Amino acid sequence: FQCDGQPLDLANGPSLQGIAVLNIPSIYGGSNLWGDNPSCRRKSKCRNKTKDKDGLVNSMQPIDLSAAVQDIGDTKFEVIGLENCMHVGQVKAGLRGSGRRLAQCSSVVIKTKKRFPMQIDGEPWVQTACSVRNVSFYVRH
Repeated sequence: FQCDGQPLDLANGPSLQGIAVLNIPSIYGGSNLWGDNPSCRRKSKCRNKTKDKDGLVNSMQPIDLSAAVQDIGDTKFEVIGLENCMHVGQVKAGLRGSGRRLAQCSSVVIKTKKRFPMQIDGEPWVQTACSVRNVSFYVRH
C-alpha cells in the first residue's frame, strides 16, 4: 500500500482487517470513519498544520493525523484502518470515535498477493491478486 509514493507500513501497527479509502466524510449510511478533531476548535487552525508557507500540502513531512482535517474539497483521500468487522458499527453507534487514521494523500497504489474482498461505492466483489496503480484524486481546472 502506497500513499503519494510513500509505503504505508501496515505490519508494525495494530492488526487491521480492513482499510477504507474515502474522498467524502461519511460511509455506510453516515458513519464518519475519520472522526472529529476534538483538539481543533476551528478548521482553519488545524488545516494550517498540514500546509507549508505557500499553502501547499507537503507530503514529505510527517503530519500529525490527529489534527488533520477531512475536507471534501482538499483533493485528498483519507486512508483509515479498521480493526475488525465490528469497528464500523461501533463508530456508527458512537461507542468509538473513529477508525485508525493511517494517511491523507492525493494518490494511492494498492498491491495484493492473494484474493480479498473489495468494495467500491457499495458494490462488493472478490478481487484476485492485482496491482491497482495511479488511483489519484484529480481536480479539473
